[in-house]
Amino acid sequence: MYDLTRFTLKDMTACGAALRKIGQDATSMEEVANRIVGYFYDSFVDDRGERANAMVRFFVTVPYANLADDLQPRVDAFLGHRPDDSTLKCQTLLATIGENPDWHSRHRSRNYGVLPLTAEIIDVNPMFAQVSDVFGILVKKRTDPDPELLVDLEQKTYNIFHVPEALDSFYVSDQTDFVVPYAIRSVLGFFGMLPSGNLFTVILFSKMHISREMADYFRPLTLSVKMAVLPFDEIAVFAADAPSQSTPAQNLAQYRSQAGSLSQLLDVHGQVVADQSERIAQVVAEFERQLAENARLRQQAAEAAVAAERHRLARDLHDSVTQALYSQTLYAEAAARQLDGDRVERARAHLVQLKETAQQALREMRLLIFELRPSTLDTDGLIATLQARLDAVEARTGMETEVSVDGSLQLEAAAETGLYWIAQEALNNGLKYAQASRIAVCLSQAEGCYRMTVSDDGVGFDTTAVSERSRFGLAGMQERCTQLGWHFSIQSASGQGTTIQVEVPRG
Repeated sequence: MYDLTRFTLKDMTACGAALRKIGQDATSMEEVANRIVGYFYDSFVDDRGERANAMVRFFVTVPYANLADDLQPRVDAFLGHRPDDSTLKCQTLLATIGENPDWHSRHRSRNYGVLPLTAEIIDVNPMFAQVSDVFGILVKKRTDPDPELLVDLEQKTYNIFHVPEALDSFYVSDQTDFVVPYAIRSVLGFFGMLPSGNLFTVILFSKMHISREMADYFRPLTLSVKMAVLPFDEIAVFAADAPSQSTPAQNLAQYRSQAGSLSQLLDVHGQVVADQSERIAQVVAEFERQLAENARLRQQAAEAAVAAERHRLARDLHDSVTQALYSQTLYAEAAARQLDGDRVERARAHLVQLKETAQQALREMRLLIFELRPSTLDTDGLIATLQARLDAVEARTGMETEVSVDGSLQLEAAAETGLYWIAQEALNNGLKYAQASRIAVCLSQAEGCYRMTVSDDGVGFDTTAVSERSRFGLAGMQERCTQLGWHFSIQSASGQGTTIQVEVPRG
């Protein structure tokens, strides 16, 4: 089976090999043609494995004099008289197959069973007219062409015709009863010349869109089809024809045609390989360009992240440490003034405030220093990294800290990263605003989830009236949990500490 939406060079090679062997043991061109249309109908599928073609047909031009007895009267009726030239080429339906049962026999075709290649054909089927015009076998064509010219012609002329959008196309007739109800998307045909000067054509009416690039893969298949039908050219076209003894001239023409077709096939495969190599080179070049562009963008992003982090640290230094130091200066000046006036108790109060401000500045400075260190989460894991944070920051301010684990946790790396940043934000809020003496992080398992709680014994707060600065931290934790599909909750009240809880669904 070949997926028509992704027909590849490998598929083309396999398909060509099968077509070249498809005529073995056949007794007529009609028998081979039926095998060919059946092969294309059954072997080409869409991305769901269903047949990609609604109908496949095989045509061959046959001189009027060589037509089957039942076909000549149809030509006469089309022309309104018996043709004066018995060598008049007639486009003849030799094999057909498709979704409609009437398409399973050439004898059931009312309009395309046989068509004389005269100027009138343009009014009946412009597609055939275009194909015929390529080989100059329309009106006024020589009835007895030079054999040397003909051999040269049949060795060089093979091609495809492609209608990428069949709907409303000038080249695809019967839009109402065929194209629309059978969902025909594209039409692809390939054709070539036989030694006799007769033209064969295979047409696929596809329910899938066929791009121009994909259509080009069918060009070499023309030569494979030609080699399959070549032994029956002018010898046994129709199944009812009695095989005739080929003449030495016909044998010579066939041998020359086979040799020419093989040579063309090699040339075509070589060209296809060259084209594919060029496309691969272009893809590789584009991939390398994208890699370079991605590296540049990553560098820009890294530089932007560094700049943003520098701005954040500068802002935090200004908002916390710098303001705390400025406050200390004011408290120190106020205490000095009170001492100059012998107001010792007032000076003592200012000094206490100076001490508390200095301790808060020290806590926040330690937090900033810790944040400047590289994270050890990837190497040490979540528990060790949280413990390192508490030891480096909270514990050095005199707070009692604890990290506990209830049971064995099997967290994915992405979950550990999310929990770490939420825990760090919770600890930052506690350090800045809670005025706590103890803070603890607990990781445990609950039914259907993993749970992390960060709790302190600080001043607590009214969750309905949160300061702007702490609201930002809470909103960041809530947003991260929402993005990850986790559950976030917070419990706090004035004078009763704060507990933040995150639940991570398992699996």
